Amino acid sequence: MQAQQKPLSLEWTRHLPENERQAFAEYVKSCRPVLSRLYDLISEKHNSLEKRTSTLESYTSPSWAYQQAHFNGMDEFARRVLELLEFAHKTP
Repeated sequence: MQAQQKPLSLEWTRHLPENERQAFAEYVKSCRPVLSRLYDLISEKHNSLEKRTSTLESYTSPSWAYQQAHFNGMDEFARRVLELLEFAHKTP
């Protein structure tokens, strides 16, 4: 079975004039190995963040609500970046 790759998000080229979009998209795609590794690194950090926030001990802190808000923001940001990098990440 061959690994599938998602298409490049239009957000990568939205800021460019129409005549420059294709060349930039090809350039970004040529960076797949680096961007795939970046996806893996962010995914690892994101997974460790999820594990830290899902323990019962995290609720014992008096500043739990502030910590949770911070983790929620980090989670949202990580998910958004991972979405942008999905085109470079091979999925089985």
